[in-house]
Amino acid sequence: MIRWLPISLDGFYSSLAALIRDPGLIRRTRSGDHDWLLEFDLSFAERERILVMAGQAGMEVMCSLYRSNRLAALVDTVPAIIRALGDRLESTVSDFWAVNPGSDLQFRTEAVAFCGFVRQRYAEDPALTGITVDAERSLNSMYE
Repeated sequence: MIRWLPISLDGFYSSLAALIRDPGLIRRTRSGDHDWLLEFDLSFAERERILVMAGQAGMEVMCSLYRSNRLAALVDTVPAIIRALGDRLESTVSDFWAVNPGSDLQFRTEAVAFCGFVRQRYAEDPALTGITVDAERSLNSMYE
């Protein structure tokens, strides 16, 4: 007979979401850093489940899918910014996602937030900030 233990949905799913959106957190967890779990209201069984999940090989796939979905929003809505970033794209989106971990999965919302992030981060690059202003203006006019 299987005995199911209750889980606190908020704590369990919030910790799982944190794990899925951050490949660095998976690596830290696998190397023994479990302190990040203290910020979630988890029972012992829930904590153990999260640790087991972090060790699963498929977790990298989950991270890739999550990041791909977020990147697709940006590629579809602000392609000029994506092209203009060039080699800076990977570090820029990773830093953006670290600062903006949550997403409502709405392309426009993600794109507008990304425009603001890029504009602030590369304020010394007038060409790139100009592209972000144009992209944000275009996004906002589409929904007026």
